[in-house]
Amino acid sequence: MIYNSARIQLSERARELASLRVFGFTSREVSSVLLTELGIMVVLAQPLGWVIGKSFSALVAKGFESDLFRIPLIINPSTYAVSSLVVLAAALLSALIVRRRIDHLDLIRVLKTRE
Repeated sequence: MIYNSARIQLSERARELASLRVFGFTSREVSSVLLTELGIMVVLAQPLGWVIGKSFSALVAKGFESDLFRIPLIINPSTYAVSSLVVLAAALLSALIVRRRIDHLDLIRVLKTRE
């Protein structure tokens, strides 16, 4: 999901990013525009993901509850840490792939296309 979001942002903003490159910005500066937005989105989504995950787990535990048994909902703090590390690793990998695509943008082809 992170990778798809980054690719969509890149494809939608390829013309603007290529224009920045033509104006003299380095590829590092151009990619920082896109990747900063991706980073903010990932960091802000972490707490929301924790809440949604805990709520979904509570619903599943409640759904399996019957007269014979109950499943207690126990979520360790390490669970949040591991899930956040997985999301951050996926975001980093996606950022590297998108950064490489930004570095190899065909400036002439992107600027010649009409909207």
